[in-house]
Order: sequence, then structure tokens, then C-alpha cells
Amino acid sequence: MKNEKLYQSRNYLFLFRIDVSNEQVVEYARQVEKRRKDILVLLGCESVQIGKKPVYIIDKSENENVRSGKGNAKCIHIFISKLDDVLTNINLVIHEETHFLLFNMYPQISVFLNEGIAEYICWRYTNRDMPEQFEKNMKYIQQITSEMILSCENWMKKYSSQKIWIYGIACLYVDCIMADKYTIKEFLDEIYVKKETDIIRKTLRNCQVKYGDL
Repeated sequence: MKNEKLYQSRNYLFLFRIDVSNEQVVEYARQVEKRRKDILVLLGCESVQIGKKPVYIIDKSENENVRSGKGNAKCIHIFISKLDDVLTNINLVIHEETHFLLFNMYPQISVFLNEGIAEYICWRYTNRDMPEQFEKNMKYIQQITSEMILSCENWMKKYSSQKIWIYGIACLYVDCIMADKYTIKEFLDEIYVKKETDIIRKTLRNCQVKYGDL
């Protein structure tokens, strides 16, 4: 493909399908490597070794006003118009980069926890206040069960299609976890390593009490 650039850093194999200079490629890779370290610290997983090296694709968005991405255990794929878009949409890349790390550390992670943690890391990383809309939608936490939180089926799409900020609800659920003085790694180890899920119900009750009057 015309104008494609390949670049390999310590932990990523990059494929750029947008117009970028060699200097921009190197700088972007440096920033990704730094974010990786910082995200692992925020997860409480700084000592965890992840052997997989994903393909990290920077692709041209078909609509210059739309930026999107996806991340899984093998690939991070970002759609933007130009590399500068990352500066104004930094949450997008942090979110997808977090997904890659979570999928590799906890392959069975549920959709709710995966999305909630990825969203939580975005706001912690940038040290910005979460959108007010997150809390305004927290009344819907009353409808959510521990079984839904642990499900690997993407039931969240139903809420999103109704214009409910379900990702924000998941994010504030994770915020409640942190308020109980757990690290994210400790929380996930409890569920996926020790196979103890009482912590899910406990945190859900705390959330429902905290946001019960909204």
C-alpha cells in the first residue's frame, strides 16, 4: 500500500497507513512505549511481563471528523485523519492500548470490567475530571447485576444504543473499586486467579448505595 511505513520498537510492531515522516514514526513509538509503562503502573501491574508484541496500526479514517479504534490481544488499530489527531483524542489511544494489556493479562476478562478499566485509566492518566454525564447516568447502576458485570457477552451495546453512557457507568464502578483501596490487579486477581467473586457483589452494592438517589 502506498505510503505505508513499518517500524519496530521494543514491545510493538507499528504499521503506519497515513502520511508521516520518519521522525514522527519514531516519536510516536516512543510515546506508546512510555504510555505502556505508565498504564501498567496505574493497573498495579508494573512488574508483569507480557511476551506478546502486537501489531499497532495507525490507519486513515474514512471520515476526517470521526476517530475510532479497537484493541484486542493481538492488535491495536487506530483510525485517524492525521497523527496530530492523537493529541486531541489521547483517550482513544490510551483506551485501546489498555485493552491490549488487559486481554493478555486476563484473557477471560468480562466486557464490563474491560471497558470500565480502560475508560478509568484514560481519565487517571490524563488527570482530568470525568464527564458529568457519567454520574448523571449512574441511576442505571440499579439495573446491573453481578452476573452482567462478569459476562463476556457484550450486553452493553443495548444500553449504548439507547444513548446511555454505559462505559461511563462501568468507569465509575471501577472508581468505586479503587475507593476500597484495591489496585486493579488485586481486584482482577481476586476474580480470575483466586476465582472469588464476592468482591463484585460488594462493590456493586457500594455503587448502588452511593448513586441510589440520582
